[in-house]
Amino acid sequence: MRPGATTRAVTIADGRLTIEGVRNAFIQSPARQLLLEAGPLDVISGYASQNGSLNSVASLRGFGALGHDWLARAGFEDRAQHVVLSIRALPDTGEGKMLLRLGFDGEADAPHAGAFSADLFVSAPVYAELKRDLQAGLVDTVSISAATNLWISDADRDPPAGGAVTWYLGIEADGRTSGSAKGLVQSLSWSQRGRREEAPHPVPAANAAETPDEDPEDGIEFRKLRQLTVLNRWMMNLLIALIAIMFVLALK
Repeated sequence: MRPGATTRAVTIADGRLTIEGVRNAFIQSPARQLLLEAGPLDVISGYASQNGSLNSVASLRGFGALGHDWLARAGFEDRAQHVVLSIRALPDTGEGKMLLRLGFDGEADAPHAGAFSADLFVSAPVYAELKRDLQAGLVDTVSISAATNLWISDADRDPPAGGAVTWYLGIEADGRTSGSAKGLVQSLSWSQRGRREEAPHPVPAANAAETPDEDPEDGIEFRKLRQLTVLNRWMMNLLIALIAIMFVLALK
């Protein structure tokens, strides 16, 4: 929370976010893809003690760029074209999922105070492969595309082709603190400049003829994301809620 921030009325109704004192309303557009591209990544290893047990803090860290787009906070002036990126392995139960969490570090004593962050969670095999290629010097660029529950200004509902879009983190009910955003990663790829060889890892689309996994909701979610352009607003809002639930369950 920003020091001196005042309480403002926040309303979410009919898929629109309105904030007291902010001229434009905000809407969500999960059908539109958020694109991130990261440069060199550092391999972080180690453990942290929590509740008497050791937990791995292994991750791949660097900075991600949004290209021509911007990431901002609804109700605040901050905006940026870069995020602090962290890539981590999901627990075993997260096999087959790739999840993205976006936020803003507003704590004054935080390592990246005042910066936007993106945490990418992938399955253990994907993490191991990316780490191996990174350590072998085969990774210069990592590309990510995701469907998220970020907001956009109502004025950007129909941007011109190729035009820049400003994505917004939501805001808490008190109007003083930014919320986080979540999403399902549609594709993850990495390449070495000069060779232009990529190792794509698209999220597997569910097939109605296939036998469902242990968690059949996974397949339903991916199908919904591919069909957002034909869903009505009620279904779109339902999808956004399910993305958040799925994210929480995968990280348990």
